[in-house]
Parts: sequence; structure tokens; C-alpha cells
Amino acid sequence: MQPFHFSRPQSEASAAPPSLALAYRSTAAHRHDARLAAIARWSAQWHNGHLFLRDPIRGYIEISPQVIPPQSFFNDSTYHDERSDVWLSQVDHAQYLYTVREDHGILAFKVQPQLARPTLPAPETVLGKRALSSELSTPPPPPKKSRATVKHAGPTRIRKDRRVQTPVYDDVWKRIFELSDPAMLFTYERVNKAFRGALTTYSHIWKNSMIDHFGEELPETPKDLQDRQYADLLSGQGCMSCREPKARKTYWAFLRRWCTKCFSEKVIKQEDCFAINRKFPGILECIPCATVDSWNHYSYAGWGDENGRSTASGNQPVFLKDDVSAIAAAYEEFLGTLDQEELSDEDKDEKRTEWIKERRERAKEVMDERLEIDKFEKKWIAARAAKSVDLKNMRKEFIIRKAKCLDPPMREEVLKLIPAFQENIKINKEFKTEKFWKVLMPKLEEARPMAERLFDMETRANSSGYWDLLPGLQNQTNQMSTCAPAAYHQLMTLVDFSLKKVLNMGVHRKEIGHQEFALRVLNMVRRAWDSTQVAAVSQIPETSPFAPFYPSNGRYVLTIEHACRIYEQKIIPQLSELYPEFRQPTRNVQKFKCPGCKRNDVSKQRTFRQLMNHIREDHATTIGDFQVFRLAGSRTEPYFCVVPWPLNLPALTDKQKSTGGWDADAQPEYGSIDTSSEQPQDRLQSAFARKDVCAPESLPEATSKGPTDFVGNVRDALRVLEGTGLSSQIRSKIVVEYVDRQVKKANGREAVPDWLTLRFEVDAFLMSSNNHDILDKMCCGVCRKATDGKTRGGKNYARMPSSRAELIRHFGTHHQSNIQTWPKDMFTLPSDEEVTRALRAAEERAGPNGCFSYGGQPAAEIQKPPI
Repeated sequence: MQPFHFSRPQSEASAAPPSLALAYRSTAAHRHDARLAAIARWSAQWHNGHLFLRDPIRGYIEISPQVIPPQSFFNDSTYHDERSDVWLSQVDHAQYLYTVREDHGILAFKVQPQLARPTLPAPETVLGKRALSSELSTPPPPPKKSRATVKHAGPTRIRKDRRVQTPVYDDVWKRIFELSDPAMLFTYERVNKAFRGALTTYSHIWKNSMIDHFGEELPETPKDLQDRQYADLLSGQGCMSCREPKARKTYWAFLRRWCTKCFSEKVIKQEDCFAINRKFPGILECIPCATVDSWNHYSYAGWGDENGRSTASGNQPVFLKDDVSAIAAAYEEFLGTLDQEELSDEDKDEKRTEWIKERRERAKEVMDERLEIDKFEKKWIAARAAKSVDLKNMRKEFIIRKAKCLDPPMREEVLKLIPAFQENIKINKEFKTEKFWKVLMPKLEEARPMAERLFDMETRANSSGYWDLLPGLQNQTNQMSTCAPAAYHQLMTLVDFSLKKVLNMGVHRKEIGHQEFALRVLNMVRRAWDSTQVAAVSQIPETSPFAPFYPSNGRYVLTIEHACRIYEQKIIPQLSELYPEFRQPTRNVQKFKCPGCKRNDVSKQRTFRQLMNHIREDHATTIGDFQVFRLAGSRTEPYFCVVPWPLNLPALTDKQKSTGGWDADAQPEYGSIDTSSEQPQDRLQSAFARKDVCAPESLPEATSKGPTDFVGNVRDALRVLEGTGLSSQIRSKIVVEYVDRQVKKANGREAVPDWLTLRFEVDAFLMSSNNHDILDKMCCGVCRKATDGKTRGGKNYARMPSSRAELIRHFGTHHQSNIQTWPKDMFTLPSDEEVTRALRAAEERAGPNGCFSYGGQPAAEIQKPPI
């Protein structure tokens, strides 16, 4: 049989009146008929050109398609309920009234006895009297039993193939939404269209949800936001710029949620806006601002402290770069309209003052509103943190109490050595049942033998006085040349050989970092030690309760202390000759990442010895990957002279990603040296020298007034470079070289742009044209080339990137003798090789033709201008 098909009416204009819904109600004359109770779902199927309707009571009834065609089930008399999206229609046939109901694609048939209609043929004429009698007397076949269904106590279990029998009305859903966490409302939006439509239509749901979650003291929704956007900033997650999923910090001064990196890229300090503020005085007071501390960390919305008083030293306001560019462009346009009007100078000054005053008052009103939200959020977070501490303590006490009830009881000292326990007591959720204990207990029992074994070792060490032997062993390691001269000379031979081998293979010329250089040398020393014949015996005391952690061959044991001393005494002097940043006295560049910390920010990088201390204090508190560091003791300065040096050191470079774990016996990533030959340097070509590339000075809308117009040439070059996909550093290099060439073309080979005239004009133009990333976040070129190792103004400008305005001030203060070469020496621009690689990569990204858009012209051969 073929399935029954139907179609809705094309127009709803002819819908029947609402009284048609009473078709389900029977007439009074037939109220006592037994068939009045026969209300069931019907099904329809085609067979041999006839339509069969199946009723569970009457069996199959065949209806000729000439009498009741399928289209008649949804005819012009169809009734449509727009609110519930239900369609109703009825057909009279053979003493019965058939009512068809379609609800969201599901057909339902109802039948009621009616008076015989002589115009319609009886079923006997179609099926025959005997066939009809057989059909009416034959009960319907029993349904197929696919599998036994078990009724469960409680609410209906939702499944895709099971519809909810009891509907939940809209008012109930709205109340459920209002009592939910605002963060859950964003999840409800993705459930179905009905939820999404309700949350979009009824904005009061978001407001009531926020009040229920945050309390009545929650400030009103800002004028620039809707309730949904307000809830997103309060409870949402994810950077609104780079889509980093874990960002949670909301910067209320700008009504945005960013990660730390995006925030630092999008704001500019007030001191860096000196040029634009000098050109348009008072204009920065017309836009929102925020206060940051001396470490560039966001403090609060507005300028001044939270009570309006003067701020602490080191704090300063920051502005959005886009806001600075927008207000500068708007003010410049306003000044242009004033010049077109015939007004006196006094009237122009009055209009300018009024323009700035109006926007200053508007900005102050906005900042007061956002500061109130900022204060509330800090207060709410503090209250939540206090509650979190109480919940964690309750959870900890409960687990300890349950562990003591085990058979045999588990001691609290052993329990603290198990990672599952430490992870559970960090959860700040309240527990009301013991279900979570049934999940936690198998994990505790699994780790219990190892934890008890380590606890017994430490107990024997405490009772036998083992820790008192470590100071003497530390002195022996420090004086290894006299205490173990044979092992010392063999070790130093391996160190010198490894350093020489790494240098001879040219690792330092392959643009690798100092971290990778150091790890390669240390890994080579450790790997070669196992294959070296050592004359000295093990220095570890024979009474050590931690004997399973050491090799059993009786050889001299290399420890973490040996690795630290090799790095400090042998590798760092070599790095000072290879890497300019190591010539600074502070040596803040000696940083490594921890494999046990999943955070990859720079603030979590440490020196080699600091990293070992960090692992002992933070990651060796439980059994697991880092438990070997517990051998160093619990002093403030651990004894690493008893911690064996593993094959894989627990230190990562900037290029490696931490996973939260560490395998001491794994093959280190930097254990071998790549000896492949380097590619020959490519010869650079001019960026605008080809005939098929339109040079900036030849553009139809070129704004430069000639080769001597420094700012105009910068503007034209940036227009040509727009849309090429090149990074800001590469574009900065090309722009500087092009402008320098234009100036020399006009005034001679040794011509130099006027520093005093152009230093603020260039900065103001780049800010007003929204090119904040050009010549920004770079190091001082003169300090990078210097070898005196000085810090100027309390900052290492050779290593730490600075803003464009800060470099201008620094260059004018400390490098007056280099003003003649300021375009190239002020900024640490990319090398010629880096520009070549960037241009080649841009061509490869453009497609198989190797051509990318370059100011509206083909640029397959675009290269940096010659030096």
C-alpha cells in the first residue's frame, strides 16, 4: 500500500469560522449510541486505486477516490487555529462524519454517526454486503510487539520517538525561564524554535532571570544595551573579538568581554594619545575611558578612583583605539563645516567649545552608569567567593569523615596524597546526596596502595633522620670537583662536547629561541651520561627509604641540582654571546613554561630553578607524574641534590603547549639536532617597481604633494597595502622603506626627514586614520644594537615592545645623536628575509595563480623596496 498524501490549502482567507471546532461534539439524537465513545486515531492508505480508512473498532472501510478524493480532507471549509497551528476539516460519507485533525504534521481522524445521505454511495455498493459484514465484525489486528515497555515511576522520559502526552503551557515555560540562571537561557535558545521565539519576544524573561540570580541590587540595563546583551555580559563566556572560549572578563567601561590579549590590542593609553590631544585639545574627554594600573591590568570604568578622588601613582586612563579615531574624524569634519560658514573667530571658538562640552557631559553620564555596574559586579564576586570557600570546606570535611568509615579506615594524610581528593575539594558546589561519594570512592580505593606506599616512605624518612643528611649531600654536589672528581671531569667533558656540537651544527643561526638551545644541550648531556663509563659510585645514602626512585646499578646519579648548575654556569654564558637580550643585567628572558600548568600566559613563566621549585610546591603535593620531586623535602629551598635527573626534563619552551601532565621517561622533543641546510637568501625586489603594479605616487587619488610630503607618502603607501593580508610589522617595514626612498629621490641620497616636524604629525595621522597597528608595539632599534646592557627610564626598550608614542618620547630623550637616522633606528623592523617569506606566504594563500589583491592591482611579484 502506498502512504496517504495530503496538502494544505493554498490560502487561509477562506478559513471556516471557529464554530467548526464543535465538529467533535455529537448531536443530542445520537447521544446514547455506543459508537459515540469510539473516538480514536485513524490511518489512511491506498490500495488498488481505492482509499482505505482504518478504525480500531470498525476495521477497514474502503472509500472510492471519486467519492472522497484525498484533497477533500483539506478543502475550502478547513479551519486553521493560528495560535496552536492546528488544521481541522470534515467529510460526510456513509452515515458517518469524518473529522480530520492535523497537528504539526500528525494526522488524527475522528468519526461520529450521522443520518444517511442518499447522495453518497453506501459501503455495500463498494465492498459488497458480505465483505462489509466481515470488515465490521473482524476486530483490528493486534499491534506488533517490538519490545516490552516498562513504565517507570516519575515524570515522562523524553525521547525523539515519544511525544509528551501532557503539554506544558507557555506561561509555565516563561516562569521556568525566569527562575533559571541567565547563562542557561542561552542554552535554551538552541533547544528549538519555540524556546528561541519566546526568549526573543518576551524581553522581561531576561530581566527577571537576572534579578532572580543577582538580586534586587542589580543596576538597570544600560541605555546602549538590550536585556539579552546585558545578561550576556553578566553571565556569558567567550571573547567577543577572537572567540577564545574561556574568556570571562567583562570590561564594563567599553561594554565588551575580551581576553587579555584582545584588550591590550584594542586600547591605547592617554600618554600615547599626546599627538592627537595636542592637535585637538580636550577631545579625549568626549569618549569612554577605563583605568589601568602600572601593569596594564584593568581596574575599573572611568578615570580617577571609584569615589572620584585622585588615583594612585602608576594608574592611567586608556581609551578604545576605534573611539579615538572616530571622535577625531568627527571633530575634524565639524571643523571643516565651520570653515565653510562665514563666522567670526569668536563664534567658531564658541561652537567648538559647545561641541566638546555636549559630548563631554554625555560621556560622563555614560561612565557613571557603567561604573555603578562595575562596583556591583566586584561586590557580587566577593560574596560568591566567600560562599565558595564555605562550600569547599564542607565538602572536604564530608570526604574525610566518609574515608575514616572505610574498612580499613583511610588516614587523612594518605587521603591528601590522592589527586581525586584534591580535585574534588576544589569544587564549590553543594552536595545534598551521597551519589557523588559512590563515584569518588572507587577512585580513592584505586590510588590508595600507591599513596600509602609513599606515605610509609616519608614516615620512615622522618623517623630515621634521613632529612638531616641532605645538607651534607647538597655541599658535596656543590663541591663535586673535589668530592667526586672522576664524575665531575666526565660530566664537564660531556657538557663541553654537547655545547660544541650544537654550535658547530649552527643551531644558533636557525632562528630558534634560547629555551630550545638550552634544552637541546641538557638533553644531549643526560642521554650521553647513560652510555658513559663512570668511575664514581652513587652518592645517595644507602639508608634512603626512597631507593625505588633511583637506578640500581650503583653508578653516580645525576640530579636536578646538576642540571640547574650546568644551566647557570655553562649554558647562560654561552647564551649571552649568542642572544643580545642576555646581555641585560636583569636577565628576565630566562623563562620556561611548566608542563603541569595549562595556562600559557607569560606571567606563568619562570627561570629554570624557579620552575623546579614551583613543581615541588604546586604539583608534587600528590602522587602522580611529579611525585619524584617530593624527595627534595618540604623546606622553602628544596634539596634537588636527591631528585634524579629524568630523561625528559619538566620544562617547556614558548613553542610547546602544556597538557597538565608529564612523562619523565618519554623521548624529549628537543633531543636531536636538525642538520638540514638552510635555504639560500632570496634577492629582494622593489615593492612598487614592477610595471603591472600601481605605485603609490601614481594613484588617481594620491594625496601626497610630492616626494617631500612624508605624511602624504605614508598615507598613499598604506592605501596600496590595504587588503593584502600582510601583518602590521611587514607593512610598517614596506612603508618606511618607500617613504625613505621618496625623500631621497627628491633631496639627494643623504636627505633625512625633519624629526622635530614629523614625529607628532605621523603619530596623529596614524591614530586619526585608524592605523594604530602601524609602527606600534615594537622595540627600540638603537637599544637593540647597543651592547652596554643599560635600562633607560626603568624599562628595557631593547626587549620589551612599546607603543609608538612611547618610543617617540624615548628616542627623543635618550638617542639625540641618532635623530639623523630616525625612520629606521627608532623601530625594530622585520628583516629582509622575514619580509620575503611573508610576501611569499601571502601569494600562496591567494590561490594557485599566486596573485593577491594589492590596492586594486595585481601583485604577484610584490616585494619590499630595496634598502
